[in-house]
Order: sequence, then structure tokens, then C-alpha cells
Amino acid sequence: MDHHHEGDKHILARVNRICSFAGSYFATDAPSQLLDVGSGLAVFPYAMRLRGWNCTALDPDPRAVEHARNIAGVTGICANFLKDRIKERFPLI
Repeated sequence: MDHHHEGDKHILARVNRICSFAGSYFATDAPSQLLDVGSGLAVFPYAMRLRGWNCTALDPDPRAVEHARNIAGVTGICANFLKDRIKERFPLI
């Protein structure tokens, strides 16, 4: 079994579920913004960005945040989500 391919299928299924939910929950002209908490390598925000979403990856590891910004092409915030406060608000977390 190709585990990499299986992981891709799970990410795509997650992206499809989020897009379907957002399409039924948010107004059609609402910005497609989301915050991914504990984003690691930002695989999910990257996939959502490819679907047209404005994504932010939040992770306590500065290397992960740098990866999110430079490789995944999404906004990155280096913070501990359990104790740090961020000013920006997101319609979908």
C-alpha cells in the first residue's frame, strides 16, 4: 500500500468536506478565510489555498511557520495557541 497516496486522499477528502461545509454555511460573497492550528508542514492550508482560500497556519515551531510561508505560500503565525493571543479573527478554525 502506498501510504503517501493514502495521505493525499485523506487531505483531499478533508478539503472537500470543508469546502462543502463552507459553501452551505457562509454567504457566497464571504471571504474564504481559515486558520489551521498546529499546522506543522501546512499540508492542509496549502491544499485549501489551491482551492482559493486565504489560509493562515499557526504553529509554535518557527521552522514550521517558515515552511508554511516559504513553501506552502500561506500566512504563518508563530504562537502557542494555548497561551498566546492573536489579534486577527477567522470565520473558520
